Amino acid sequence: MKNRKKVLGLILVVLAAALLLAACSGGGKIEGTWKVKSVTGSGAGYDDFKQVLGMGAELEMTFKDGKATMKVSLAGESQTIDLGSYKTSGDKLTINGDDGTYKVDGDTLTIKDSGGTMTLVKK
Repeated sequence: MKNRKKVLGLILVVLAAALLLAACSGGGKIEGTWKVKSVTGSGAGYDDFKQVLGMGAELEMTFKDGKATMKVSLAGESQTIDLGSYKTSGDKLTINGDDGTYKVDGDTLTIKDSGGTMTLVKK
């Protein structure tokens, strides 16, 4: 009876560890609003992002209910742009048909594709 409890306890510990690993796999929870902190790379809009950030604009990306938007704020004015639908699978991120990878580390979101990298912080 005592050995059976030990075996059962060990099985429960192994199952809990497996569930935790499964929950941590992939890029992380992306839903919410993120402020663009930095952009590296060129092409595919990255040059435009860098130029707008250089002008003092604030860029925010929001991921909610399968839709992605970007809010651009400059000199007291703001405009929200619909980026289209998004989906994640593991560490893969697809926004309006464009593929890349993403990783959430605490309050930091990193999005990478063939053109460059965008680093965002949770708002």
